[in-house]
Amino acid sequence: MVINLQKFTSEPNDPVTSFFSELERLSALEPFSELTFLYIRVRQHWLFGSDRTHLKIVDPEAARVVAGPRPMLVVDLSWEGIAYTDTLGTNLKDLMDALRLRPDQVVFVQTSEALGEQIARSSAPAAVKAIRHAWFHHYVFELAERAERDRLHEIGHARIDATSTADRMALCLNATPRPHRLALLYTIANHPQRHRFHATFIAHEKRVAAVETAAYHAGFYLGRSAAGREAVKTFFRDCRFDESAADISSPGALVTDLEPDLYAATRMSLVTETEMTGGQRRRFTEKSIKPLLLGHPILVFGNPGALEQIEALGFDVLRDVIPADYDGISDRRERFARLVRIVDELLERDFDPHSAPELRERLHRNVAQFEGPLTAALRQKTAATMMDATAPARSAVLVS
Repeated sequence: MVINLQKFTSEPNDPVTSFFSELERLSALEPFSELTFLYIRVRQHWLFGSDRTHLKIVDPEAARVVAGPRPMLVVDLSWEGIAYTDTLGTNLKDLMDALRLRPDQVVFVQTSEALGEQIARSSAPAAVKAIRHAWFHHYVFELAERAERDRLHEIGHARIDATSTADRMALCLNATPRPHRLALLYTIANHPQRHRFHATFIAHEKRVAAVETAAYHAGFYLGRSAAGREAVKTFFRDCRFDESAADISSPGALVTDLEPDLYAATRMSLVTETEMTGGQRRRFTEKSIKPLLLGHPILVFGNPGALEQIEALGFDVLRDVIPADYDGISDRRERFARLVRIVDELLERDFDPHSAPELRERLHRNVAQFEGPLTAALRQKTAATMMDATAPARSAVLVS
């Protein structure tokens, strides 16, 4: 059984993530059927402040519901931008206390493997240190379900052949301003072959300060001095991101919407992930696999090990034709520089993955992953991690 605790919080109408339906599916399986899952979602947003966690139970009726047999609290931390704050740690402890739950009755569902450990290290209560951790690709799963439901793979298969005459080398979609993204946009805008790229950026008047801050820090990846960083900042302040020479435009909500024509007009994707860390986070998001659905090979400006994780889900990243050594470079600046050199190498040899029948077939197999195998792989991984996370509680059931 699964109970949505969200309705007892200060934001009862806050929509749940796709993991809630996954939890309902898991609860029907024999290993979990003796447990009562209590679901609650943590939500933060970089634009509106990181402390909007909505974890406070305000409805007294919750106490009666939670008193059911063998409760297991599932705290959904899979919202992409969640980071640790003191408020989050305090709210989690208060929630556990309010529900009178032991540490082995709490599971984190998260995309960042390090988040649970950070909460454990930073929280004073000893009980928090024993909280279990689960790994889950939130938006990846949603994309896989959507592709399967709406038969989006049919578009992908068609686009592989349609892109065979594309003159532009690479597509680079960007939304939230982050330093590594703006560093790549700046590189593209000043590249001698900038006409070979289609780079997008979703400008928003509320993000002006965030853009300027990210643009300044983009200088880190570009190896710029303080004066050089100011020059990068000035460039993004003056650029309107719509009709620039680098074809940086703002065509819509490209993070959530599919734009097949953009993929058809380009040969591959330069993916700027949610973050580009030195290994503190090991994850990727839907940004890295959406191009694979539409027949593109990828270069991932993200965390080290991202390609390895993507391959573990059954995708072919064409290691034999697109250098993948950057995936093992921990230093962020070195990894960024290596990726830029790879882009130059691909431009120099006029790389076209759609010109060779054998490469097209491999891209078709990537698209075919969205016809069911990807959803199955994600569910298998989720079930395995939840089996591990709930082991103490299930053992207690067997003993009783």
